[in-house]
This record gives sequence, C-alpha cells and structure tokens, in this order.
Amino acid sequence: MTRHEENYIKIRLKDACESIFSGGTPDTRKPEYWGGEYLWLSSGETRNKFIKTAEKTITKYGVDNSSTRLAKIGDVLIASAGQGKTRGQTSYVLKDTYINQSIIALRVNGKKIDSRYLFYLLSGKYDTLRNMSDANAIRGSLTCKMFEGMEIIVPEDVEIQKRVASLLFDYDSLIENNARRIELLESMAKLIYDEWFVKFKFPGHETVKMVDSGTDFGEIPEGWQVKRMSDFGDVITGKTPPTKDEENYGEDMQFIKTPDMHNNLFVINTEQKLSEKGVSTQKKKTLPTNSIIVSCIGTVGVVSINAFPCQTNQQINTVVLNKQTHREYLYFLCESLKTHLENLGSNGATMGNVNKEKFQSIKVLYPDEKILEHYSNICAPMFQQIKDLQLKNQNLAATCDLLLPKLMSGELDVSELDIKVSEVEV
Repeated sequence: MTRHEENYIKIRLKDACESIFSGGTPDTRKPEYWGGEYLWLSSGETRNKFIKTAEKTITKYGVDNSSTRLAKIGDVLIASAGQGKTRGQTSYVLKDTYINQSIIALRVNGKKIDSRYLFYLLSGKYDTLRNMSDANAIRGSLTCKMFEGMEIIVPEDVEIQKRVASLLFDYDSLIENNARRIELLESMAKLIYDEWFVKFKFPGHETVKMVDSGTDFGEIPEGWQVKRMSDFGDVITGKTPPTKDEENYGEDMQFIKTPDMHNNLFVINTEQKLSEKGVSTQKKKTLPTNSIIVSCIGTVGVVSINAFPCQTNQQINTVVLNKQTHREYLYFLCESLKTHLENLGSNGATMGNVNKEKFQSIKVLYPDEKILEHYSNICAPMFQQIKDLQLKNQNLAATCDLLLPKLMSGELDVSELDIKVSEVEV
C-alpha cells in the first residue's frame, strides 16, 4: 500500500516541539562537580537507542555551576558532534539525564507529533543528518537552529503515529529483553568462573591440597599447573588481504575487526566480509568456529568467540582450541587479562601492541582437566543460549530496519491494523 498524501502533513520541528536545546559540561577540573546523584550523558553514548543510564554522574553543585540541561523521559536526543560516526546518532530518553554540549534534545509538545514516532523518524535519517551538518556547519556540527527549521512529513493523525511507533518499539523491547537475558547468562557463567578458578572453591576443593606453584600465582590446587597461552591451542594472528584488489572482498566469509567484537560474546556478523578469492590469499588464517579471539593492537583486551568460520585482521590474536571443553574457561580467563595485556603492549607507545610471541607466551593457570570439563558441562548450555539470543536479536533488528522506512513513508498502512499502543516501561 502507498500512503494517502492528504493524510500526511509537513511540519517544522520548531512547531512540533516544546523546546529544542543542547547541554553543557561541568568543569572537569573540579571533583566536587562529579560523582553525584544525577546522570550526565556524553554524545558517544547516543550509540544506545534507549537511554536508561550514563557512564558518568554529576552533583547538584555541578548542575548549578554549568550550562548542562536536563533531558527528560520521552525526549529525543541527537549527537550534534563527535568523532567517527557519532554525529547524527539518535536516542530516546527512558530516564532523566543531564546532557553535554554535543547533544541536542528535542522535546515534543504531543499535539502534533508523538515523541517515539519522532525518534524512529529521525533514526531513519542518519545519513540526512550527517549530510545536513557537513553541508551547513563549521566542522560538521549540527545546531539547534538547524533542527528548528527542519521540515518533516508525518501522519496528521497522532494516533496513527503512536501505532507505528508502538509496533517498532515492541521489536526493540524484545531485543532489549533478550539483551538482558544475555547479560544475566554471562554473569551467571562468570560468577561460577570466579568461584572455581579465582577463589578456588570448585566442587571437591575441601579435599584438595594447596601447593606452591613456584610462580607469581602463589599457591594453587594440587594437580593444577601454570602453563602458557599456547598450551590451550594454536595462536593465529590475523591479516588483511590487499584492499587495493576489490575482488578480495564480498559476502563469502566474515572478516572480524575489533569493533565487531564490542559487547558481543559471539561475533555473529561483521561489517566487512571476504570473497572466496580473499580467503584463498591467506588460507592459513581461516579460523574454525568457537575460537577465542582477542584484540591485541589499539583497543587491547576485547574478547569474543566466532560463531562461524572466519578470518580476522592483524590487530587480533586468536587461540584455536585443542579441546572445546576449554572454551568457556579460556573466554573468561582472557577477559581477566585485559589490564595485563594493556601493560604488556604499552612499551611507551601511543598504541598498545601485543604481538603473537608475547601473547602466546603469557603465563596462565591450567586447571585440572576434570574441573575444566565439569565447568564446560555447566556453562556450555549457557553460551549456546547466548548465541541463540544474539541470532534472534540480529533477525529482529533486521526486520525492524526493513519495516522502519516502509512504516515512515506510509507504504505500510497501519490504520486498519489492530495494534495495541504499548506504554513505555521506565
């Protein structure tokens, strides 16, 4: 279906919003402004669709002595400036938060436009926002004035807007629920790891004698050993096929880089993929499923597991496991090494670099084989659930992305659909 033009109106954001404003940053040199009871959001955090928390907090003193302003529940936030792809990112506020000067907040009046509808509408205009800023502002910044004059086309009936927004929000709510389940499952597995392999309170520990390891590890359970990372499997450092040859890239195999790993226990999708030709140029770099992947250059210490056969770039070292029963243990072990890896790779350089030789030589605790198998038997099903939930979220997100432009354009007409307008859970 196509939309009926007479049912849509063109409206300026200035007329649809109660206010459009940006925030500010309390003086970072004054500790009394920071660490208080109020959330304070930076532009980089608009990578999150929904704002429920913030990386930093400020005090009432910080609020009163700065130009920061409060974004309330239901406000739409856009990053007005920022490095890389930050500018143009859009978020929806689910918990009141103060914002910095690189964020613009849109507060609708509710009479002509629904706040969630505006959020999804602007989310689908990422490229438009970036082009708008690049074309009209110094250093590519977006401004409140730009948004005041920006025209959007929306259904005249606000109830139709609410139906569209509610449908999309329900998809995002499913994704959020799955993300919370993933977080819980990973926390449970990590809790057992800490209990067994850090506190040494594994099943039957009462009857196991502690002995001197002769290393910095101090006393360890009898039967456990201190070995090197390479004792868990072959270490492979990734490599990038020549980028000048476009035929090296396609859709045949995932090509993992560090950004693909962030917040993903399993890497199930990558921004870039290789062609068969690209894979064939470095066949020995292909990794089997369930290898432990660790970033070792630049942002050091990010750990993931590949859900599918893949290759990685040169910033990543990977352990191809000798035994799959070591997977869950080594994942958390490598996560625990982040600070050690950062120190190992510093050497006074501006960019951390832990090469293959350093990485595979790292001394690690090698527990009793039966304990490792027991841990795997408990946690492997949790990891499988996490993988399944990640795949579900990928499918939900892809469906939502397909629906978004069709719903916004009116190609999909919701006026006759029985859609219950959901409430926003805070």
